[in-house]
Amino acid sequence: MPEMSGKEFVLELNKRAVKDPRLNSIPFVVMTGENFMDDELNKVFASARGFVCFFPKMIPPEKVLEKAVEIISGRS
Repeated sequence: MPEMSGKEFVLELNKRAVKDPRLNSIPFVVMTGENFMDDELNKVFASARGFVCFFPKMIPPEKVLEKAVEIISGRS
């Protein structure tokens, strides 16, 4: 993201969710240029409300769409 890192996004989302609990119910995925996330980021994202999974940037679009349908239909 051009304006903040993924870690900053999670921290900001958690901060805003205190004032607006509806934000806790918004699922999100993380797309990264790496094929893995380091331990610190794994812990940050795993503890974030709404975190579903992460994708490497080179994942086929069909896989992203498949996961989106799964999330929207409540099967994640």
